[in-house]
Amino acid sequence: MDVMVWELVGLGLILVAILGLNGKALTRRKGSRPKLVYSRERQAERRDPTIDQLQKVMQASFTKRRIMNGSEYGLFRLVEKELPQINGGYRVFAQTCLGEIIGSKDSEAHACINSKRVDILIIGNTGEPLAAIEYQGSGHYQGNAAVRDAVKKEALRRAGVRYVEIFESYTDETVRQLLRDALRPAPQTAATSPAA
Repeated sequence: MDVMVWELVGLGLILVAILGLNGKALTRRKGSRPKLVYSRERQAERRDPTIDQLQKVMQASFTKRRIMNGSEYGLFRLVEKELPQINGGYRVFAQTCLGEIIGSKDSEAHACINSKRVDILIIGNTGEPLAAIEYQGSGHYQGNAAVRDAVKKEALRRAGVRYVEIFESYTDETVRQLLRDALRPAPQTAATSPAA
């Protein structure tokens, strides 16, 4: 009896393979007889959205875009040059997405910061984000920029990442001092024991 069951299973698999090779698949709706549907139609229903993305990208043209303006790039270079002097194994990144460096169990809160970026990010030698630097140039506070910055600042504060604002009027030495202050380890508070 077991041999007959396996033979029927084998025949069923062969039938499915033959139908698949002919570009057709067997589907059945509840309460109806089986009907043949072309596999292309079924594939379209299950189509991976990244295939559509690839097709759109292949049909479009793209150009390079600068990720920083001249003033931001000047600040980036200053930070990049100063970090080895602080000697902590730090690395610097430009235009980093907050959703990649901080997280939240609250998906709605995370969605609020997911696509926001910081101008410059400093990470430690373990890859952990330590400080986010925002350059505030002359044209920065337009529209709702102050509110956007407040959202970033609060999310970073809650995640334990320092937020440093650099204004265009700051001297190089002021920027260097702000960097040293931001990368100084936070003071440890002594644990207090409950009163007996």
